[in-house]
Order: sequence, then C-alpha cells, then structure tokens
Amino acid sequence: MVRLFASPRTKYTNNRKIIVTLEKRITFLTSSMGTKWLAYSQALLKIWFPECKRIVVDGSSGWDPLFFVSLSESVETEYQVLVDEDCFILDREKLLKLIKIMDENQDVAIMATPDGGTFHRDFNPIACNLFFAIIRQKALRKAIYNKEWQNLVYSDVEHMANKDHVEKLDESRISYSRKEPYYPFFWAVIASGGSIKYIIPGVEKNLLASEVKIDGFSQPLLIHMWWLRCWFSPELDSYLKVSNLERYRRLEREVLAPLFRRFRPRMFLLAEECRRVRRRALRHIARTLAAAKSGKSHPFSDAT
Repeated sequence: MVRLFASPRTKYTNNRKIIVTLEKRITFLTSSMGTKWLAYSQALLKIWFPECKRIVVDGSSGWDPLFFVSLSESVETEYQVLVDEDCFILDREKLLKLIKIMDENQDVAIMATPDGGTFHRDFNPIACNLFFAIIRQKALRKAIYNKEWQNLVYSDVEHMANKDHVEKLDESRISYSRKEPYYPFFWAVIASGGSIKYIIPGVEKNLLASEVKIDGFSQPLLIHMWWLRCWFSPELDSYLKVSNLERYRRLEREVLAPLFRRFRPRMFLLAEECRRVRRRALRHIARTLAAAKSGKSHPFSDAT
C-alpha cells in the first residue's frame, strides 16, 4: 500500500534530530500541454515533495525543447528534475536514493533514460529522453558556457561517450543517425567532461508504459505513459495494439484513482486542477487577443 504525504525526512545523529529538506536542493520543471494529467502529476509532486519549488511552462504551442536550459538562471537549487505531465512520481524515498547517487558521484551531470534501445524509443541511446531527468545545475552551466554548444553533433563527442549501458538495450531499436532538437545539450555535457548515468526503463505491461525501478525496491519510482498528444484517441495504435484512450483510462482507474481517494490527496488534486484550468484560460485569452490583433482567428481545441 502506497503511503501518501511525505514530510521532510528525519534523521538522528548523536541523538540529535536532523530534518532533511530538499527545498534548496531540487526544483521540478515541467513543460506542459495543459491536459488533465498535469493535475495528477503535479499533485503527486506536491504530496511527495511539499517543500520543493515546481515550475510549469506552457509547451502547448511553440514548444521549446531546451526550456530547462532557458530556465536555468532562475533555478537556484543544486538539481533540476524534469518531469513530463504524463510522468507520475510514486515515491519520495526512491528519488532520494537517486539524488544520493548523484551526490556521491560528482562527475555525473545527468541521470536519465536513454533515448534509444527501449520499447518506447528507437533513437540515439547516448542521448537521453526528457520525460524524467535529474540534471546537476553546476554541470549544466559548465556545458553551456561555450556559446557554440548548440552546434554540436554526435560525431563531435562519440569518442568521449560512455557506451557501457548499450549492451543492456534492444539493438533493433537503436539509431545513432536519428536526432532530436535537445540532443546538443547532451553532447555539450559530454564535451565539457560531464558523464551521464543511464537508467534503463522497463515496461509496465498492463499500461504499456515505461516504469523506472530502483535497486532494492519492488515498486517503481515512476510511470511514464507516452503519446500524450493523442491520449484521448480511441483508435487502435498499430504499435501498441491497444488505443491510447484505453491505456490512459486504465491508468486513471487502476493507478491514480486509488491514490487520491482520501480527502487530503483529493484536495491537492482539486487545487492542481484549478491551477491547470486557470492556466489554460489565460493562455486562451492571450492567444485570442494576439490573433485579434493580427486579424486572424485562433480556434481553441486543446484536449482536456
């Protein structure tokens, strides 16, 4: 049974109580399309990490693939943790264990899942996917210090890359030639001497979602659903052999709903849903005004 409502962890040293708080250590960042799943994912972060700052940016149009770099100057903590709105953190202690690994290995700049060789991704496995990533702020700033970093390509750093994790991946789903617009950041990290610790995701078979499990724990740290842009589609997905709507309904019914049955979690969820709706309304007003100024209409068709 999952115990909701974490508080800053308590340790005892020489009979003195020490409160371990993450307020100055972690900032959560999310680029959001504004779907209903944002309320769930943000409510879970609020429950597990009540002391941590959370930043949500509008990714519904003109998505900035390097939004976390743009926001880095406003992040004052040691780490920024990227969490997609369809990524659901299920436990505090498991994330703390990953932070501890980062603390003990100062050369590690990023901890994330490879972007190829997995059930859900068939791109370059030396780069990472951004649905969940722990990024050391000091390493980020070092990586982007050279103003030419965005021009880097994989061939520039291939000889420096650690490929030990590749043997654990599905070779048939690896393509070193495919790329994403956020890849230069990873090449800049490698070029600046930083290392990447790769987390190999598993597959949650009932939801056909990614799950990340941590050594020593039976339950996953997180579940990531993928295909958020078409979560509401009832059409059978040719790859998954099930509709995305059915997958997301199972998620809500079997995973999320039980977590929010009690009064306090439900109130957190309600609060986050109100924030989500407010963001969407303000975004709609801003776009409508911009369209009116330019003389163009702007239909509002975001899926809820």
